[in-house]
Amino acid sequence: MLHNIFDAADTPQTAYSLMRTNWATLRRDAAHRDSVQNTNSFSSSLTTNFLILGATTTAPARFAALPMFARIVPPDGEKPLAAGEFKLTQTAQTGATVVTGGVGNTPATYEAGGDIINPVSCTVNQYTQPFAITNTDLNSGIRLADLVTANMANLGTKIAKVYCAYITAANYSTLAPIIATAGAFGYSIIQQAWGALKKANRKNLMLDGPYFAKLINQPTLFQAVPVVPGAGWKNIIGLDYLALRTEWSAAGANIYGFACDPQAMGIICGYPLLDSPAIPGGILAEARGVITDLNIPLSAYNWFNTSTRTYWGSFDTMFGANVLDSTVGLVLASSTPT
Repeated sequence: MLHNIFDAADTPQTAYSLMRTNWATLRRDAAHRDSVQNTNSFSSSLTTNFLILGATTTAPARFAALPMFARIVPPDGEKPLAAGEFKLTQTAQTGATVVTGGVGNTPATYEAGGDIINPVSCTVNQYTQPFAITNTDLNSGIRLADLVTANMANLGTKIAKVYCAYITAANYSTLAPIIATAGAFGYSIIQQAWGALKKANRKNLMLDGPYFAKLINQPTLFQAVPVVPGAGWKNIIGLDYLALRTEWSAAGANIYGFACDPQAMGIICGYPLLDSPAIPGGILAEARGVITDLNIPLSAYNWFNTSTRTYWGSFDTMFGANVLDSTVGLVLASSTPT
C-alpha cells in the first residue's frame, strides 16, 4: 500500500525521492480512491426540460363533406356579405296541367302557364377564427404552427353547427323521421331510408359514430376504405355516399343522422375579399385552402402586431345556409325528434 512507501524517519529528500520513483503508482491509487469515495453532486436544477418540435392536438370532431349534402354556390364576387337567393321551382308534377284534346285530339292551345318558382333566401356571414402567440410565447418555444390544427377544426365545428341547425324534423317534415336506437340500428334501417328517398337522384347519408360503425365495420364489406372528399365511402350498401359526422349538438333533439339528395340544403360559401394592393407594406399575408373534411373554402391570414410583438393568424370563410328542397331530406333519431 502507498502508506508503506514512506517512513516517519525519512528525511524530506528521501521522501521526495520515493515520491518521484513511485509517481505512477501514486496516481493510480489516487484515481482509485476518488472513484470509490468521491461521488459527484450535481444540482437537479441543472437538468432542464426541452420542447419536442411540433404539437399534438387533441382529436377534433369529424365532419361530412358538405358538397355531398348541399347545393353549394360561391358568394357575390363584389360583395360577399350579400344575401343570396336560390330559385326553387315548385311546379306541380302530377300531370294535371298537361294540355290535350280539342280538334283532332290535339291541344286546343299551346299556351298554358301555371309554373311556380319561389325564392329561398340565404344570409351570408363572415366567420373568423383568430389565434396568436406573444413574444414571450415565441421565446418559450411555442410556434404559431402549433395552433393551426386546433383552430381550423374549431372553425369547422362552428360551420358544421350553422349548417346542422337546419337539420330538424320540422324543416324536413315531408318524410317521416326514422326512429331507432344504436342497439337496434342496422341494414334494415338503411333499407327503410332508401325507400323513403325513392325520388332522390342521389342518396347520401351521414351518421354519428355508434350508428356509423354498425354499417361500415362489417367483414362482409371487406373493410372498405374511405374516399375523398370527406370521411366517407362511395357506392356502398346501396348509398351513393356514406359519411361519418360526430358533431350534432346544433341539430334537432335526438337526431343522429341525415339522409338526403344534395339539393335538400342550399349553401353559399367562399373566400372573403382582400384588397391586397391597398394594404401598406404587405403586413397581411393570405393563403387559400379548404376546411378539412367539410371540403369548403377557407382563407388563412397572417400578420404581426409591432406594438405588442404578437404573431397573429386567422382562418376565415364566408358562409350561409338554408333549407332548399325539403322533400328529399330525411332525419334519423334515437327517439321522437324535434
